[in-house]
Amino acid sequence: MAAEARLEFVRVFSAGPEGGNPAPIVVDATGMSDADMQEVAQSYGHESGFVLPPPPGSDCDFEFRFWVPNHEMSMCGHATVGAVWLLERLGRLKGDRLAIQTKSGRVTARIQRSAGRDFLVEISQPPGVVEPIPGGAEAEAAIVEILGIRSGDLAPFPIQNARTSRVKTLVPLKSVSILDGLKPDFSRMEQLCSRLESTGLYPYAIFDQEKQIVDARQFPKASGYPEDAATGMRETQPWSERRRNVPATALSVLWPDCLGWSRQALAHGSFAFDSNSHAARSCGTRRCPACQAR
Repeated sequence: MAAEARLEFVRVFSAGPEGGNPAPIVVDATGMSDADMQEVAQSYGHESGFVLPPPPGSDCDFEFRFWVPNHEMSMCGHATVGAVWLLERLGRLKGDRLAIQTKSGRVTARIQRSAGRDFLVEISQPPGVVEPIPGGAEAEAAIVEILGIRSGDLAPFPIQNARTSRVKTLVPLKSVSILDGLKPDFSRMEQLCSRLESTGLYPYAIFDQEKQIVDARQFPKASGYPEDAATGMRETQPWSERRRNVPATALSVLWPDCLGWSRQALAHGSFAFDSNSHAARSCGTRRCPACQAR
């Protein structure tokens, strides 16, 4: 059945028709091996999602798996939103809620449909956990050095490790211009993140405090590419950290146009969700490269 696998390339959390966080999605990955899935991620260079039947006895509707070029991931927020959006578009969902089994645990998705408008996809996330980084001031100095900034460029909030599923290191910066100008030393990123017990650095800056809009970038530890479009699971992490300082019911996270991206996602409570009618869309159906080669 893997030979019949088809791949849709979707864009999630876009702030416009050409933006978004790209995700190759295989809507029926039955029969695909781990090597097949990894080959898809390596071929496209993006976090990729694979939809499978639910494990026996799981009481779930689907199982989702996720791969980046270098390894499998336990969870990927934007690929989850994109896969649910795609399943709905293909008419494969009957209700407005579904349970999804992932290697990170059970995820709930819900779809809000309205006549004459595109639908809204939401996914649940575990409560955000925020902790001090290991290594204290010495680790902070190493982060500053590897990001190529000065200590004075940091905002007056602590650098912290945060997670909903996988740990990221939140680095608050004073301004969006500092964020946009970052030129990290990627050759040292994996060693630093191992020391921080983190899967990547997540620098961010407040764009509009009154409207609770944050700009962010993400530098993964070892995904197979140096910079990642900030993923869906990451939205509740700055929200969890920022709400200690500024009351908020929702947070909007943007990724900078200086990188050729135009992305936006929102978070509230335990759900991350797409933000407008362009939040997930298909760029066309393609044969899965791993299967096409057979």
